[in-house]
Amino acid sequence: MKNLKCLCLLLLSPILLAGCSPANTPPPATPIPSTSTPAEPTATSAPEGPALYYEGSAQFELISPQGVRVMINVLDPSKLTSPPTANDVLLSSHKRDDRYVPGFAEAFPGQTMVLKTGELNIQDVSIKAILSAGVGAFSAPKDQVPDGNTIYIIDIGGLRVADFGDIAQPQFTPEQLAALQNVDIAITVLVGHYGDMTMENKNGFNLMDQIKPKLIIPNYDISLEGIQYAAGKWSGYALNGPLHITRAKLPTGTKLLVMGMMADTYKSLCNLQDW
Repeated sequence: MKNLKCLCLLLLSPILLAGCSPANTPPPATPIPSTSTPAEPTATSAPEGPALYYEGSAQFELISPQGVRVMINVLDPSKLTSPPTANDVLLSSHKRDDRYVPGFAEAFPGQTMVLKTGELNIQDVSIKAILSAGVGAFSAPKDQVPDGNTIYIIDIGGLRVADFGDIAQPQFTPEQLAALQNVDIAITVLVGHYGDMTMENKNGFNLMDQIKPKLIIPNYDISLEGIQYAAGKWSGYALNGPLHITRAKLPTGTKLLVMGMMADTYKSLCNLQDW
């Protein structure tokens, strides 16, 4: 009997195996194409803002998110973050020796602007130059120092930066104000030592009240008295190092930002905060 059962299983096994064969498995259903609307692509994040370096005197360096460098009033080229290239821009507010080094400017491999009106665009940077009265301009012959000074309005990394050079006038003209709308960062002389911008006349402070930038960075030579007055007027910050800034990091009102090697000293003396 046992042998008979084994024989039956052997005879039936091909049939059983055929029934389990993949060939007899129903094919998978064909996917039905979706009729729903594809998801909208996600928005790209906002570009990183510019970096700003203060390198002493009135020398500043701006670097855009795409790597364009704007060098302003270079007096000591050794303090630059790296040697200039053809992709860089040099701006000088005038040709006197505290803002302009002839050998450096004449050999500069990129584009330059000095004491003239006009516009310059390179990749993600747009620059507009307008003229103003400058320190010493009231006594200088007009044929030697035309209007004295250049203001540079620089749109870079989603921000508007204005460098006022050695401006020396009690208020902006209507034409200047039209060009200076929506300035985020102002680099300027608040108190100078040539007599045109003093603590007595407060011209430097009054000019900033006209345009109300988010950050005011004194460019050089400001006295402790000037910093204390500015800190009391606007309150503010100190930073000994580069400024990495985006629109989201701007203060809501006008604030002072003291940069450079004296920043830590002014911080303690003038009740400034760390940036």
